[in-house]
Amino acid sequence: MVGARGVATAAATARAGICFDIDGVLLRGKNVLAGAADAVRAVRAAGMPHLFMTNGGGHLEHVRAQQLSAKLGLPVHEEQVVLAHSPMRELATGAHGHAPLADKRVMILGCRDEVGVAKAYGFRKTVTPQEFWGQHPELYRFREPAPGLGGGDPFADEAVEAIM
Repeated sequence: MVGARGVATAAATARAGICFDIDGVLLRGKNVLAGAADAVRAVRAAGMPHLFMTNGGGHLEHVRAQQLSAKLGLPVHEEQVVLAHSPMRELATGAHGHAPLADKRVMILGCRDEVGVAKAYGFRKTVTPQEFWGQHPELYRFREPAPGLGGGDPFADEAVEAIM
């Protein structure tokens, strides 16, 4: 276990693990919070499995691991990083008995490079809400979509199978 000051106690066992929230616990904005690196070092010294999680996204796990490594001054491996969109990878491949979505048209939500992340995960037929609006301006008649939205999508006639 980790005490209130982030120090691993003798009660830590191989069956226990720690999930560090990145944003607001280890980092605030671009700044490392006091004691964050020491807490990670203490957990590692105790031999406790751990990972780093955030509800943020827009980057691949290896990019976020590199950023976290640089900020904490400690090695962080991509396998230790779970982002808001990390479960999407398994949806592309059809893991856990789900039908694979890699070749299905999916709508990708987000504000950074979520489409790039989705394509790196294996999704081949992506559309953003803005692109969909450009293809179907009749769905929102209060405003015209920006010019160029929705054009050139070879999958525009296919149904959207999932929204992520």
